[in-house]
Amino acid sequence: MTTATEYMESLRGALRDNPHARAFYFPADRAGRVEGTLRLGREFGYGLAGLPDGESVIGSSYSILVVSNCFDRTGVAVDAKEWVRAIRVGMVKGNREDK
Repeated sequence: MTTATEYMESLRGALRDNPHARAFYFPADRAGRVEGTLRLGREFGYGLAGLPDGESVIGSSYSILVVSNCFDRTGVAVDAKEWVRAIRVGMVKGNREDK
């Protein structure tokens, strides 16, 4: 079984190695970046929902998945509280669909 850390690291690698994925979640316009970042948070949370240690990576995921992909003119468009809220929404949805 995959751990939450492994899951987050594989997502980090996918964003780093695939410019199309990075552009999808972190477009250059601010409104698009807000939408894309929150989408990524929900999708990340959905994947965490099935992992027993999913809670363990929520705190570090903001810097690893969001901040590290926003070193450009647009910058970070979502704060850590919004990011965690999006993750939690995804986790709730993932937990509902697991049952």
